Amino acid sequence: MAVELRKLLGERYEVATGRFIGDAESPGMATARGLLIVLSGSIGGISLLVVGFVVGGSLSMSINRQRRDLALMRAAGATPRQVRRTIAIQAAVAATAALAPGIVLGYHLAGRFGGLLVSTGALPAALPLVYSPLSALAATLLLAAVVRGSAWAASLRVSRASVPTALAESRSEPREPSKARTAVGMLLMPASLVLSITPLLIRTEAAVIGPANAALLAVIGLALAGPHLVRTATGALADNLPARISTAAWLAVNNARGYALRTAGAVAAMGMVVTLGLSFTLTQTTIMTARADEAALGLRGVRAITADRLGGVPHGLVSEVRATPGVRAATSIATTTVLTRQLAFGDDAGLQDRTALVLGPDANGVIDLGVAHGSLSDLQGAAIAVDERVGAVGESRDLVMGDGAAVRARVVATYRRALGFGPLIVSRDLAAGHTTTGLAAAILVRPASSGAPEFGALLARWPGTETTETPLITRPGAFPAEVVVNLAVLVVLLGYVLVVVANRLVATTTARREEFRALLRLGTTPGQLRRMLCWEAVLTAGAAAGAGVVLAAVPLTTLSMSFLGRPWPAGPLWLVPACVLLVGVVAWLATVLPARPVYTGGG
Repeated sequence: MAVELRKLLGERYEVATGRFIGDAESPGMATARGLLIVLSGSIGGISLLVVGFVVGGSLSMSINRQRRDLALMRAAGATPRQVRRTIAIQAAVAATAALAPGIVLGYHLAGRFGGLLVSTGALPAALPLVYSPLSALAATLLLAAVVRGSAWAASLRVSRASVPTALAESRSEPREPSKARTAVGMLLMPASLVLSITPLLIRTEAAVIGPANAALLAVIGLALAGPHLVRTATGALADNLPARISTAAWLAVNNARGYALRTAGAVAAMGMVVTLGLSFTLTQTTIMTARADEAALGLRGVRAITADRLGGVPHGLVSEVRATPGVRAATSIATTTVLTRQLAFGDDAGLQDRTALVLGPDANGVIDLGVAHGSLSDLQGAAIAVDERVGAVGESRDLVMGDGAAVRARVVATYRRALGFGPLIVSRDLAAGHTTTGLAAAILVRPASSGAPEFGALLARWPGTETTETPLITRPGAFPAEVVVNLAVLVVLLGYVLVVVANRLVATTTARREEFRALLRLGTTPGQLRRMLCWEAVLTAGAAAGAGVVLAAVPLTTLSMSFLGRPWPAGPLWLVPACVLLVGVVAWLATVLPARPVYTGGG
């Protein structure tokens, strides 16, 4: 029957059956479920990346401590596969121990996270949170895959080494980093440049996908090629040290060079914190600023009259504003939620909600949208205007209004300033009856060239109204709900990474106590030992901060050039020194303080 109805009604109507009936009755619910999938994919991907870093680093440190035992296993006849299996079992046991409390805590936090999404407006309160064992199963399988892959990668070199090589490396780390690992890392970092140029090709909000993925790819490349880069950089530094350099600095540089794997692990993890923190935050602030700047160009010289305390502009006020001396043109403006099919690059194939401006034909002399074809004067009846890249004049589009009503509208104009005003504008006639109050959000006024109009007497007759020189649409607003959620999750994950890195540095420093005692017996003073550790912390933090800033700077530069016309991003640039200071403090605390009992005579 559904098939016959579709043939009879045509493409204008959508016939829903089974579980799709709910989507037809409440399109907002369907859109919210799509948002949940996008958020889950984004957060899950970042989480898996972080877990991979943490598990890989922890296993590498564990393997370094077991090199002697593993070498004896190889000498006793164990095959490379048996060595890898032993390490994989160790990792699996640790992961299994964390699985049960992790699942319980995950279900608890899912409820809190759902409440956060509702409170920020990202999800409707009527959308229920469904608890299912499938989520625990999926998390278990993903964790097992990440742990297994990390264990395999971490154990590959030690398991393949010959018995003499394994015995020789049991007292020190390998002299040369893996060539395959280095090659892959060196390929990934230049490959990230390809994704970084996306904003230069696509000037829409979807362009941020390129820089975001470029940052992730570059971080992975840094983790893989880190030992080679650290060895090369410290080698060049050691070969060009001044003759009068202090003993402590000389020891620190050569320690970093001789133990490149150890140093690179901390550099890569802290570099990831800097890169992801800077790229995510400054990408969002750059897009928000570019959006506000483009809107400001279209509303240059325009004043606004608002009535927030009244819930909207009263009917009849716009007519009196037009009659005020010194006013060349005035129009009311509102916003509404519209559901559309795929409209812009990067949109999902299904229904997607978007906020659209509501304008009438009188907007033609007030707002400069950069009209490419058609005219805003035709925004009457069931009419819309769209971004010139997603539609053409004369086309028809099916829309679902905020109250669920399905309409078909014709495109009467296309425009260029879609970043500032959105990819869709609906006519006032089309939105009538489909909004909550039916009131405009503001009146936009284009003054005559002779001077600014005086609205004092007019507004006195309309209590609750006020004027502003800067229309709200031109001001950078608050972060969207999805961005707030992602940022909160990212901060927690990166904080977790810093804690893990600090623990790793503490464990590494503690394991070097025999080395420190040997230096003291050879004549090194406690002050020199303390300064050596300070220099090691400076080298580690400096390399991490430098690599992180560089890897974030490339995609941010292309994004800024495309959207702002300048090479630096918009937003809180104090984040750069703040990130540098953060990794510096972590490196110093985790490197210098654990060795204090040794150089003070207490350990």
